[in-house]
Amino acid sequence: MSKMLLNLGHKFRGTDKKGSNDAEAYYNQGIDKDNVQNYSEAITNYTEAIKINPDFAEAYYKRGVAKYNAKDYNGAISDLTKATELRPVLAEAYYYRGIAKAAMQDYSEAINDYTEAIKIKSDFAEAYYYRGIAKARTNDCKGAVADYTGAIKFKSDFTDAYYERGREGDNLKDHKEAIADYTKVIETIPDFTDAYYYRGIDKHLTKDYIGAIADYNKAIELKPVYADVYNNRGFAKAAIQNYKEAIADYNKAIEIKPDFADVYNNRGNAKAAIQDYKGAITDFTKAIEIKSSYADAHYNRGLAKTLTNDNIGAIADYNIAIKFKPDYADAHYNRGVAKYNMNDYNGAK
Repeated sequence: MSKMLLNLGHKFRGTDKKGSNDAEAYYNQGIDKDNVQNYSEAITNYTEAIKINPDFAEAYYKRGVAKYNAKDYNGAISDLTKATELRPVLAEAYYYRGIAKAAMQDYSEAINDYTEAIKIKSDFAEAYYYRGIAKARTNDCKGAVADYTGAIKFKSDFTDAYYERGREGDNLKDHKEAIADYTKVIETIPDFTDAYYYRGIDKHLTKDYIGAIADYNKAIELKPVYADVYNNRGFAKAAIQNYKEAIADYNKAIEIKPDFADVYNNRGNAKAAIQDYKGAITDFTKAIEIKSSYADAHYNRGLAKTLTNDNIGAIADYNIAIKFKPDYADAHYNRGVAKYNMNDYNGAK
């Protein structure tokens, strides 16, 4: 799901410590410019407010957010830092500073800022959510799941959090929980293509191939040019031995994405399953042309060559598969079979 900076809706008014209406007037004008995404003029207005009242924490905060939106991340961090110095309990300033740091891929510092925001405002759902995003970027999948759960606790309709928790569930191989999260997303956004796609993957991995195909069907209905979905639907159909339809899906995926090495490999497997070994070898060769280090394609081509009595060619392919994947047990075993077929009994051992 695309990440959108959540609008917290906070519009600070007042607190002009010098009692000047001018500072607040400029500040309010800045908010009006923010609301129409005119960040350049908003920054100018907030700057005028700060000139009149250098202790105007909310003006620094809002200028920092405007600078973030204008992609001036360093400027945003500077202003948001000043806002936290002037008003240490301004949770939103820590939150947006975390957002800016994350935009610069400083995820560790971003996490610290989100944590500060949560200390001040314990029910800050968005801070939990973005802290989860930052943890996911640092491969802390369990920590990310805990934060998405925290976000959902305080905002039960937080669709983005359900979706991201589902994605981390995939990474943790918690497929049933991921399916439940994607289902929750789909209930809220029935045309969310990727939710169907990823739920289909989880159903496939739990051997619910029919359910997976149904989800892939819906994803294709919503996005007819989605090569990955055609590939995965083909894979699910192959799992239930519907090789003819699987090949048709792989054909469609290749039509959309002609350099999709995995699809050629998968189509090769489907062709081999119906004993079209020549066609399979052609597909494995194409996969290798696209990705020369593709160990599985070399292995699969080796199998197809073994089945067509080309043991020398098979051994050559198994050798390459093992070169790229030294612990490839099946390749070692089948290389032994090919050598045995050639009466190389010592080499087969």
